[in-house]
Amino acid sequence: MGVREDRELEGNEADGALFEVPIGGRMFTVTTQQQGTVAILHCVGNIDASSVEDLKTALHDVTRGGVVRVVLDVAALTFIDSIGLGALIAASRRLREQDGDITIAAPSRDVQSIFEVTRLHRHFVLLPDVAAACAHFVAAAPKVASKRRAG
Repeated sequence: MGVREDRELEGNEADGALFEVPIGGRMFTVTTQQQGTVAILHCVGNIDASSVEDLKTALHDVTRGGVVRVVLDVAALTFIDSIGLGALIAASRRLREQDGDITIAAPSRDVQSIFEVTRLHRHFVLLPDVAAACAHFVAAAPKVASKRRAG
C-alpha cells in the first residue's frame, strides 16, 4: 500500500492538492487545479495498483464539489495499467450521467498507444494539450445546454 503525503503547494498549485505515492523509487503525483468550470488533474509517474487509490481520491475530491468536467493532464505520465484505465472508465461513466466527462490531455506516444490498443481512444477524447482539452469542454457546453432544453 502506498504512502499518501500532503505538502504545502506554491504558485499555480496553490488551489490544488498533492498526493505522492512512492512506486519502486519513483513517485506518482496528482495535482489539481480549477480553471473556470473545469478541474485539471496533472499526473506524473505511473498509474497502477500502487497508485490508483490516490487517483480515485483526487477525482472524488474535485467532483464532490459539483465539478463534472475533468481534464486529465498526462503529459508526464509514463504508464497506466488496466486498473488505472478501469478507474478512469468508472469516473467517466459517473460524470457522463451528470452531463460531464473526462478528457485526456497531452498523452505521450506510449500512453496514447495504451489507449489505442485497448480501444479506449473511442471512449475518451484525447487532445494534444491542456488548453485544447479545456477548450473542448467550452465548445461542448452549448450542446449539453441545448439537449437539456429540448428534453
